Amino acid sequence: GYNFKKGIKSFRNNYEDNKKRVDEKRKENDEKEDGKKIVFTYPKDYGFPQFKKYKKAHSYPTIIKVENIDIDNKKVFIPKIGWVKHAPNQKIPAFIYPSKSLGSPYVSTNGRDFFLSFGYYRAFQELKKEKTNVIGVDLGMKNIATLNTGEIIANFADDEKLKKYEKDKIKLQKKLSKLRDKGKSTVFRPYILTKEEKEKISKNERSKKYAELAKQRYKLSTNQTRRIEKAIKTLQIKINNRRDNLYNETCHKLITEKNPSGIMFENLKIKNMQQNKKWSPKLQKTAMYRFKKTLIWHAKKHKIPCREVSTQFASSQLCSSCGYKNEEMKDLSIRVYKCPKCGMIMDRDKNAGINLQKQWNAKS
Repeated sequence: GYNFKKGIKSFRNNYEDNKKRVDEKRKENDEKEDGKKIVFTYPKDYGFPQFKKYKKAHSYPTIIKVENIDIDNKKVFIPKIGWVKHAPNQKIPAFIYPSKSLGSPYVSTNGRDFFLSFGYYRAFQELKKEKTNVIGVDLGMKNIATLNTGEIIANFADDEKLKKYEKDKIKLQKKLSKLRDKGKSTVFRPYILTKEEKEKISKNERSKKYAELAKQRYKLSTNQTRRIEKAIKTLQIKINNRRDNLYNETCHKLITEKNPSGIMFENLKIKNMQQNKKWSPKLQKTAMYRFKKTLIWHAKKHKIPCREVSTQFASSQLCSSCGYKNEEMKDLSIRVYKCPKCGMIMDRDKNAGINLQKQWNAKS
């Protein structure tokens, strides 16, 4: 519980100390004729203590030494807990660390499993392949990315496994809501009286009504609902892991196979695109910015520079061969670019990728 004596003491001490400071500031304000005057904030400047907000922590830092890792028996010694076995598929690498303790070890949880994460020194392995030309990446909703070479990276929202997990999750959520709706009549509701009822009903009658409602309290968390909640949590973890794997796997594969000298992106205003009600649900699932961010991270790891074109540059409207601007391409339903000047016919996204690649030399 809350210690009221300590709370009153802290309130008095804080108030007396801050009162002097506030009075001095007020005098300075009164003396000032010209210039900006101090604005007092409530409750900080008026001497009220700021109480700490306690939350359920999902992670905490620890101190783990290299000696406390048993690689053969697959065990780790965690302070205040002891020796803990780790999963057999998670192999801790044999490494030589400059210091005796590991770099920033953290124990965290996702609601189902517990993880121990730490940093260690490892020599960076550079790509042995020769560097190729610059890659122009055109982002989209139908396909998350289209390269200037014509290669397509499919939208991760259309992945079959992800769709299956999401369908199962929706079914379980509906089942859980139905179970909770059954107990709606017996759920405890706070009894609020109006002014007219307060005048009519005495205190004893009021307390009796509260007691009757308390008896009708229904516990929503039954064994059945707990099982369903656990299943929903596991499905959500599977969805997150699948998404992370798809993003990182595709970006790593793209950079290791191509090894480009540079990557050129287009700068999209996604917030403006989300205002359209038809596009916003699909845009949220595609997460173009997340793909862009992961690709930049993998590129920086191999020292590959990345750049962005300004939002004013119309990559999909310009012809990649002659440079003619076709304003009819503003309509997104037109998927093939047809140039009325030179007669070039090409896929809309591939044409945009070539324009982005050409813009690299213009920028540099």
